[in-house]
Amino acid sequence: MKLKTSPENVFEWLALRLNLVPLPLLHGQMFPVIAKAVLLAADKGVFHAVEAGLESAEAVAATCGLQVAPARQLLNVLASSGYLSCKNHRYRLSPMARKWVGSKSRSDLSDLLVYNNRVVWKWMEHLETYLETGSGVDYHKSFNKEEWDLYQNAMRAVARSEVEEFARKCPVPEKARLMLDIGGAHGLHVKALRARYPALEAHILDLPGALDVQEEPGEDSITTIQGNILETDLVPESYDLILMSSLAHHFSWEENRFIARKAADALKPGGVYVINEFVNPEHADRKSGLVGTSSNLFFGLTSTSGTWTIAETQDWQKEAGLKPLKPIGYAAIPGRFQIPARIASAKNPG
Repeated sequence: MKLKTSPENVFEWLALRLNLVPLPLLHGQMFPVIAKAVLLAADKGVFHAVEAGLESAEAVAATCGLQVAPARQLLNVLASSGYLSCKNHRYRLSPMARKWVGSKSRSDLSDLLVYNNRVVWKWMEHLETYLETGSGVDYHKSFNKEEWDLYQNAMRAVARSEVEEFARKCPVPEKARLMLDIGGAHGLHVKALRARYPALEAHILDLPGALDVQEEPGEDSITTIQGNILETDLVPESYDLILMSSLAHHFSWEENRFIARKAADALKPGGVYVINEFVNPEHADRKSGLVGTSSNLFFGLTSTSGTWTIAETQDWQKEAGLKPLKPIGYAAIPGRFQIPARIASAKNPG
């Protein structure tokens, strides 16, 4: 699956083939407007207002604190973008929107959109500085309490969109009893795995700022540990499964190698280390995934690192003495993979 401009009829197909479509106009003028419209619609409660039955621009404007004319313009952009249907100036959520921004859906991404609107959008102004100096935002070091709350809510929203498929496909070793989730303060990956493997207990290791804004796991079999994977000691040969989800893009090459070695030492014989990530495509061209390349630039800006290719990720694992297993893609999330590797059934002494 790729994100791209797709023609809707033969004339548009021909125009694209003949290079008659001004793609920079779409990318530079229209896409930013659409992106900001979607973010504001989530932040101002527009999607949830329409979901609740407020179908007119007047009703939405009154509920969300907007002016009627601009609200109608916003609603029309959302309709053109596939989030709403519009008939006789009455608006309703589309099936796509009901799943991804509807308050009753387990896949609701509204918290991510709110976070992107209030926190991430302003980071885009730093992109020029990053390109000129190589200095990114490195936001984990600067978050205040409100921003940590917004960030963790966003991470929960992202995790909810994948945890069922993650748990179904994750290569959990047979008779696994204890796992470590590195950076998974929200606990959703752990709980999804425990729903399939009830005997599996878990440790969740994350920064104090991340754990402080979370509710208690509510399960005796889940233990939280405040710490930093770069600094916190792990007990050798203690875990059957180690997961690091959406963190490798925050770390440098050397840091990811170091973490892989720590994971290998902490795995029991036959244990598995899974890196769950958006990946950078091996070759950057129009056939490669826009999700991977744009994520690489975004995480370079925001955490001074970026996404990694599958081959690079497996290099860390192999250097740590792990044997890479087949990468596992997600059916509905382009460019995202579980990249697992297994320790030998019997570790070599020394």
